[in-house]
Amino acid sequence: MIVASQTNDTPAKKKKFYQVLYIQVLIAIIIGSLLGYFYPSLGERMKPLVMDLLPS
Repeated sequence: MIVASQTNDTPAKKKKFYQVLYIQVLIAIIIGSLLGYFYPSLGERMKPLVMDLLPS
């Protein structure tokens, strides 16, 4: 039995920049840094959220 392989000559669709994980991480780091710089009290109040996520 001969099975014809299906080839797709179209290139893979490129993801948008905000769909790439490392870009999302960089954006989160930048937002967190700006939040801590301009609104340190808000950043300090958010600390319990982070501490709950970390393993003990």
